Amino acid sequence: MIEAFLDLLRQNQTVPTSREVAARVGCSKRLVFERFADFRELAVASFDHVLALGLSTPVGDMPSRDRRVRIDFQVRVRATNCERWLPLWRVLLRTPASRVEDLATRMNLVRQMTRARIELMYATELDSLPVESREITVITLEALMDYEAWGRLREHYGRSFEDACAIWKSAVDRILPPSAEVSAVTENEAVETEAEAAISEEAESDEPADERLSVVPNEPDDSSLHC
Repeated sequence: MIEAFLDLLRQNQTVPTSREVAARVGCSKRLVFERFADFRELAVASFDHVLALGLSTPVGDMPSRDRRVRIDFQVRVRATNCERWLPLWRVLLRTPASRVEDLATRMNLVRQMTRARIELMYATELDSLPVESREITVITLEALMDYEAWGRLREHYGRSFEDACAIWKSAVDRILPPSAEVSAVTENEAVETEAEAAISEEAESDEPADERLSVVPNEPDDSSLHC
């Protein structure tokens, strides 16, 4: 019944009725209400099912990986969720709170989960910021990776999934402050460049002069001048 509810939601872009759910499942309307006390309970159970399916993807050891790996993982997880659930999110935003008031709580939970994931994945960079700057950065990242932001990339600008992911990755990398690992790499690259330049200059100054053979023409033999 939950899958039927979600399928109808995607298909019709509106919250289905209990009669429509029963018809999709192939059961009586009465059976729907034997499983769920009322329509609101079915809607809430369906949303909880969505949360369990994909919005809480485990991060494993990702928070300890390097910056590029973390950004790639976070963006792809978020993009996949947006790609799959954007139609449902739009419908739920248009649904009167009086019909599914408990869904507002779930939707706030989704936003909290998104924020918590951002703070977890980018703790290395965020912890280096003052409190207010940190808050602004988190808010900016959350707004960047909003469902509708994804929709604009895919629908309005016609970007492919991979292109849209690349845009998000680039934006996240620009918004985040430099991490210690990035600073270290930059510093090492600068040191290496200076060292290479010094070695090159030293090599040029120590290079031996060309050893050219002076060819001294043989002085003519006096005897050859006489006939």
